[in-house]
Amino acid sequence: MKYIILCVASIVLLHAQSQKAIIELEKQRYVAMTENDQPFLQKILADDLIFTHANGVVESKTSFLQRLNKKDLIYRSIQLQDVKAKIYENCAVVTGTSNIIAQGGKQKVNLSLRFTTVYILNKAKKWKVVAYQSTRIIQMNKKS
Repeated sequence: MKYIILCVASIVLLHAQSQKAIIELEKQRYVAMTENDQPFLQKILADDLIFTHANGVVESKTSFLQRLNKKDLIYRSIQLQDVKAKIYENCAVVTGTSNIIAQGGKQKVNLSLRFTTVYILNKAKKWKVVAYQSTRIIQMNKKS
């Protein structure tokens, strides 16, 4: 009986550690976006990435990284809140909210977003982002 309890406790602990590791990886990805850390982003983004911005624009890994590299898209600041991760075998889903200050061309934007990021664990046992999608959070005025 002690063995079963120990096994279950170990599984729960490993799962919690995996969730924390994925959340930390997600935070590192956002830091890399603000610092235009191309080597890190090349490593963490899957080659078949589908990156859907809050305005509906869909980009591939190549187009997203090119825009960052050319400074056509500059992330000035990204702050994350309420980040959660769920692990499903070789897949992880990360959700949360973010406040982003970015610049696209001459237009500076300040966005509050809800996001979902999907990671897969590849054959080399490395987590890769395969999909990202964000949606604007609209503040509604409450009537009293």
